Amino acid sequence: MYPVDGGAGGITNLRADFTASGGISFWVNGEFAFGALSPGGAAYSGLDLGSLPPGPNVIQVLRESHNDNAGMDVQITGNVRVPVAQTATGSNVPVSFDNGASVTFSSVASAGTTTLTPSAFPPASQGAFVVNGAYYDISTTVNFAGAITVTLPYDPRIVTDPFLLRLYHLDPTVGD
Repeated sequence: MYPVDGGAGGITNLRADFTASGGISFWVNGEFAFGALSPGGAAYSGLDLGSLPPGPNVIQVLRESHNDNAGMDVQITGNVRVPVAQTATGSNVPVSFDNGASVTFSSVASAGTTTLTPSAFPPASQGAFVVNGAYYDISTTVNFAGAITVTLPYDPRIVTDPFLLRLYHLDPTVGD
């Protein structure tokens, strides 16, 4: 079983390339996606596994082999959808995302886009926010001034006392 983080926008064009010496089956989030028996071995390319929704997902691969020395090579690829929100000009400009996160700019002088990329791993960008073990990379192309208010979702089943929540801003320029 392979956990896959669909991020805030999900993953489209999920494809599998693989070789199998006996047989292989795929399940995506518990739903059967593909299965084939291939005595003697076979190679498959570009198998369409559909899309993954935002958030946590699981891909399960079951290999059948009648030869103990038989191998299997699987490569799964897809396109991550990064939520992009158009950001208008004005005062107290709100930008909302489907996962419950939002950003509010005190003042926006020129319009642009704002993106929010959640991940289970620290992003490679210059800075990120982390709450409850989840990382959020927020970027914008707008020309803004003043304060920015960031609201991030959390799972109340994990954090029962919201006063215990802490938001950290990872900024490599200050050595945190």
